[in-house]
Amino acid sequence: MPTDHAPLPLPVPAARRGLWPKRIAWRLALGLGVLVGLVLVALAQSGWQLRLMADLTQRFATGDMQRLLRVQALTLQTEGVGSALVRLVHAPREDRVKEYADVDARNRMLDGIIESLSEGLRDAEQEATLRRLVQSRAKYAEAFIATVDEIEADNLPAAARALNDQVNPALNAMLRESGAAVAA
Repeated sequence: MPTDHAPLPLPVPAARRGLWPKRIAWRLALGLGVLVGLVLVALAQSGWQLRLMADLTQRFATGDMQRLLRVQALTLQTEGVGSALVRLVHAPREDRVKEYADVDARNRMLDGIIESLSEGLRDAEQEATLRRLVQSRAKYAEAFIATVDEIEADNLPAAARALNDQVNPALNAMLRESGAAVAA
């Protein structure tokens, strides 16, 4: 016996009936809304990452790069002091005043650069490197005085020995520590 009855609809779970709309237009709108929300979350995350990179770049440009430039200036001044001392050793007495002025100006610049490096230290390693740099600068100052004493006593062989045995090692120690300041 044939019957003209329509098939019975499948029962819809009660949990799904209340949350999911029955009309297709509402389903499409809800799906599009979820998709737009996910795109906005992705955009917000990429915007946050771009802001973080901009902050890091700014910190490098204003802090780390300036510090690297000061260390480079320290290295150049340290190398310049060595050549100025050699000129001082070999200068005749009447030209020494000009050479002393040059060496003193370079020494003041070294002190200023070392002082500027003490600003903005971020960790204990940088502080230790700066302490070692200051100690090597003090050794250089002592060696410089010993060399100048020999120059003024017109004892050029002793001045050359002091330059080679005391000043050059002290300047090399300063160069090593300034290199360590770059790495720190």
